[in-house]
Amino acid sequence: MESAPDLFGNKTLLNSLFQAFTVSDDGRYLFVLNENTGDIRWCHTAVDFFGLSGEQIQHGDQDFLLRIHPEDRPEYEDQFEAIRARVSSKVDVKCRIKDKNGSYVNCEVTASYLNMSGAASSYIAGTVINFGIQNRIDTVTSLPNLYAFFNDIKEGRESGERGTVLLIGATRFSEINEVYGYSFGNQVLIAFTDLLRSYVGGECELYRMEGAKFAVKSNSINKIDLEAIYQKIRLECKQGIEVEHTRVHIFLACGAMELGDNKISSHTLYSCLLYAYADSKDRHQGELIFFHNHISNKNKQWLEELNVIRESVIDGCRGFFLCYQPIIRVADGTFSGMEALIRWKNEKYGVVSPDEFISILEKDTVFPELGNFIMRQACIDAKSFVDKDPDFIVNVNLSYAQIEKSDFADSVINILEETNFPAKNLCLELTERCRVMDENMLRDKVVSLHAQGIKFALDDFGTGYSSLNLLRKMPIDEVKIDRQFIKDIFENRIDQNIINGLTHSVTDSGKSICIEGIENEDLQTFLQRYPVTYFQGYLYSKPVPIEKLKRINFEKRTGLGPQLSKEDLIAVNEQVDNVIIRCAKYLHNGDSLDDAVAKVLAEMGNLIHPDRIYFGQIDNGEMKAAKVWSAPGVEQREFPVTRDLYNLKWWERYANKDDVIIVSDVKSIMKNAPDTIVDPRCHNFMGVMLKDNKQIVGYIGVENYVKSEVLNTKSLIQTISLFLTAELKNQKLIDQLTNLSRKDQLAGCYNRNAYEEDMIAIERKHVPLGMIFADLNGLKVTNDSYGHSKGDELIIRAVELLEETYSTGTLYRIGGDEFIVTFLDDDEPHFYEMMKEKLEEVDKSMISISIGWSWTDNSATRERAQLIAEQMMYKRKAAYYMRHDRRKSASN
Repeated sequence: MESAPDLFGNKTLLNSLFQAFTVSDDGRYLFVLNENTGDIRWCHTAVDFFGLSGEQIQHGDQDFLLRIHPEDRPEYEDQFEAIRARVSSKVDVKCRIKDKNGSYVNCEVTASYLNMSGAASSYIAGTVINFGIQNRIDTVTSLPNLYAFFNDIKEGRESGERGTVLLIGATRFSEINEVYGYSFGNQVLIAFTDLLRSYVGGECELYRMEGAKFAVKSNSINKIDLEAIYQKIRLECKQGIEVEHTRVHIFLACGAMELGDNKISSHTLYSCLLYAYADSKDRHQGELIFFHNHISNKNKQWLEELNVIRESVIDGCRGFFLCYQPIIRVADGTFSGMEALIRWKNEKYGVVSPDEFISILEKDTVFPELGNFIMRQACIDAKSFVDKDPDFIVNVNLSYAQIEKSDFADSVINILEETNFPAKNLCLELTERCRVMDENMLRDKVVSLHAQGIKFALDDFGTGYSSLNLLRKMPIDEVKIDRQFIKDIFENRIDQNIINGLTHSVTDSGKSICIEGIENEDLQTFLQRYPVTYFQGYLYSKPVPIEKLKRINFEKRTGLGPQLSKEDLIAVNEQVDNVIIRCAKYLHNGDSLDDAVAKVLAEMGNLIHPDRIYFGQIDNGEMKAAKVWSAPGVEQREFPVTRDLYNLKWWERYANKDDVIIVSDVKSIMKNAPDTIVDPRCHNFMGVMLKDNKQIVGYIGVENYVKSEVLNTKSLIQTISLFLTAELKNQKLIDQLTNLSRKDQLAGCYNRNAYEEDMIAIERKHVPLGMIFADLNGLKVTNDSYGHSKGDELIIRAVELLEETYSTGTLYRIGGDEFIVTFLDDDEPHFYEMMKEKLEEVDKSMISISIGWSWTDNSATRERAQLIAEQMMYKRKAAYYMRHDRRKSASN
């Protein structure tokens, strides 16, 4: 095996010193940092304990920084910056550092500058003392820590211990740290510890876990009583606990699990607790959730199975294998890609579906290793397909546990280099669970890998967390629509509208779209009416091992595409694709619709060689605009085929299942046609209605097409009709989405996003601007005393009052209880007179609102005007609370 490159320039003295001092006591780890490059060299015991990628790590300073607990990073960074600037001579900082299992351990990092005269680089040498090994007591709460918990659970399992474990955590504890500081946050943790002791301290064992999470292990209290105790603790925390003369409201969530005959490791048990805790926090508003209640009736066997699966990952992903489901290109029915899906097989448990272990295993620190196995094997298996088809794509699902790792992007690139797999043929799917991550971090990782040529897809689009926002902000290449939108599509008009809107808007933006769950030919045929790029589903194949996939003849399964020879199909598709690409550019390069359509019709005519091509736009049943292209030498004339909506609807009787009208012999229908429907010089005809749902919004028709070009003609006008329909609908869709993004969904007025957009435009106008800054008094008290539904009612009533009182202005809700009203082009005397007059109306209202205002003759100074109005509002708000407190004291 090749030795790792020496990142420290092969300094003989430095290496000798390092080797001499790496023989240290258990729990002490030596490191040397190259200040110039950020590279770090670690002793081998540190590599083992922290799960580092090697003894020498390029840019390892940033990698290690991400292992420091977020609450401890500022102090860690400050001290290292000080020594780098030579402001300080040493580093001595206590912090929590994540080990290879994902658990934080208490450590002390000490370091000092290493003076090596004549060296090209400067170095910092130091040690990390691991108190997690030397001390199993949490330094803040004096409770046993996570390591003690793991040890006790392991010993209890070996002795046959029975009981129940609760994982209780403060769900919004970071807000306490942000508002009051970390020192105060530690006092809150101590107070919460005392609260727990007061309820269960005598009968249960308590542990401080990660962050603001605590474990309660009981061998004597039954499940029902434990749940009752948790509800009391939860209520008391919600009402607030006293810390340093400040009442702090804490919101809890709780996951629970029974101890018994389950032969699972302490780490697997903790992963299960984290899963139940997340379920409590995200889906059940903090109610106590027992792990087994939502997993399986055969809980004992399932947990043992899960434990074996976890151990299999650690043991080099033993027993795991991939199956693949084909992805079919709709345009020609070809096998164009496949999605990799993990399976696990064991002699005792058989083949296990990922549904039974992925959601739990994702919360385990071992998951990234499994993710790398999946990606590596998928690249190996797809290589033979890529060698035959350079456009073949393999899709691999990502987990947030992979993306969160600091070396995620490097590991993907390393796998591609290791397998010699082209980056452009790999598509990474962002699953729903990835979308709960920090948006900026997710975007950075996606952008970095996308720049290398890797494609990205949004899986399960439209479900769960916001998909539109990710689609707008990230370089997404493909959108995958979940089967839930198509399973009832034949009868469900809402699903049809959703698919229609999604497919048109996504493909119109130049992205591919794949519909999953195609299980029969009727569904395939129905969905061909939409602009879909790929189909995936059991109609083509269930997920199968790679060798079986290679033996499937997809040409006999899809029933898609024209029945041409392979050579003819390639030639036809190339010609049509080139024309479609040029037409799409015309429609999206900023030209007027009239100019763009003229170019589109000319491109179509030069490809399919008819006498004429017509395009008509219809608005509210009337022809709004029309355009005609005529071949060279063919007489120019008006729009003869369809002159009104009645004529268009008459043509629908000749439409096939794809809504394409094909009349090969016009004379055969002339006796039944209205007088104005057909020009006698038209011999054959082909057309498509452009529809928004059932409403006809336009029309495209071809007169006297070349019969030998019928397939080309049909394919082309169908595709172009989709582009034209999307173009007609695009502005309407954009208007709807824009309006949705600018409106406050609770209050109905404009939101902060609208305010910021409008202010950018208003500041450029340099016009007079009046502003009101309003704050709703008593909202927090209402929420705390009567619940958020009453608080929402109060907000709505406040909006109604402000809209009625300041009807000439524009109202924005910019925060929970904060509002701004703007007035354009109002003169100063009139504005201030109106303010005094309207203030009386507001003060007399049953809704208490503090108001401040300001006026400027130049909207470019809007920020200063807003600040003046805000300061005035806060003065009035302070006066309100002073009066309110006096009345309260008087009443007492």
